[in-house]
Amino acid sequence: MERRGYIRQGDRTTNGGFVLDGIEGTENLGKELSYLFAKVRCYICKTDGFIAPSGSRPKDDLGGGKQPALEFDICKCQCDPPPRLIASDCDMTAWV
Repeated sequence: MERRGYIRQGDRTTNGGFVLDGIEGTENLGKELSYLFAKVRCYICKTDGFIAPSGSRPKDDLGGGKQPALEFDICKCQCDPPPRLIASDCDMTAWV
């Protein structure tokens, strides 16, 4: 099993980008949890991409059918290879 941190609004990518979107009312340590297909700003390729799933994940639902973004998910922007998401805090994790 692998432990993966939940991604929150403002968390970074491996190339310095950051997560723009979170779900109101789903806070952890004062920041909203983010979700698959949420917007990510990339300063390297100067585009807004989105969070794409990568690897195993629980079948959690954050409400409205949105699945949580997890550490090591991918930012789909114009960069090649695509950057990965980094959890800023491992207070909330999923074992997969």
